[in-house]
Amino acid sequence: MSVREKKRESLCFNNVTVKNTFRTLKKKLKKLGVEDSDVFSLIEDGIETLKVMKKQGEHMEARLWDYVKAIESLSFKRIRKKKQS
Repeated sequence: MSVREKKRESLCFNNVTVKNTFRTLKKKLKKLGVEDSDVFSLIEDGIETLKVMKKQGEHMEARLWDYVKAIESLSFKRIRKKKQS
């Protein structure tokens, strides 16, 4: 997937993609016989950080929806720009 395509995806989708990449990397390293606990610890730290980031993203999205509702309650209308291909 190109950078342009990744930019079109949601924050949560990209978060899950990176988490799956870390898990695939971990499986491949184990299959190759790599037993470096520091490397596996770094991968696990990355996965744990992604979990925190996903929660933060969910909270941010909830706040943004609250802002949209508040603005629209003042009779402002949001005009969405069309995505460029």
